Amino acid sequence: MPTPYTVRDSEVVVIGSGMAGLTAALHLAPRAVTLLTKTPDLPGGSSNHAQGGIAAAIGPGDGPEAHAADTVAAGAGFVDADRALLLTREGAERVRALLLAGLTFDRAADGAPLLGREAAHGAARIVHAGGDATGATLVAALAERVRATPSIRVESNAFAVDLAVRHGRVCGVLACHPEGWVFHRAWLLYTYAAAGGEEMGGPGALPKGAKEQAMARRRVGERRVRSGGQTCTPRR
Repeated sequence: MPTPYTVRDSEVVVIGSGMAGLTAALHLAPRAVTLLTKTPDLPGGSSNHAQGGIAAAIGPGDGPEAHAADTVAAGAGFVDADRALLLTREGAERVRALLLAGLTFDRAADGAPLLGREAAHGAARIVHAGGDATGATLVAALAERVRATPSIRVESNAFAVDLAVRHGRVCGVLACHPEGWVFHRAWLLYTYAAAGGEEMGGPGALPKGAKEQAMARRRVGERRVRSGGQTCTPRR
């Protein structure tokens, strides 16, 4: 006998409420966004537990090329130079955007971000927020902005189990809520997965064996879902 479920429509569904999920939801406004988090409240994920700073070549005389060169040198042959340059370029852009958005990074008296030099970096390029509470400080600020954005609906205690696809394209996500199964039907679906969360731990991280539990719950929920006259089938 098929397991009963309800259907909820959204323009966009974002899965995950760490820094990536919160940032995506805010950038997607004013589109109607449903943000799913398996935690009881915002924020979720492991970003909240990150204590170190963020490396970004934004200081005077510094640049992504120098940052990438330091990264390749420190990697002792294990770092792809092109990928390192891609990350250092985009990383600097993202941190500048966060600074312009007014997030609470540690700053000097003149308002410039405080930059520290650590490990194998050849220049001062580590930005912090709240000292060693960088993750907690930044995601708390992002979570507050998400709560204040009318176009974002947060659904907590929602365990995303599987994606539904039609003609090779994602058309929704099947999630287990406290009240039962829900199929979140959407025009766009953004998914975020951070494997590092399993190592960092914390309430939002998946413990060992959780993936197997998720697969078992997925098998319970496998069904064909009718969506707008079309049939969406959970991905296998």
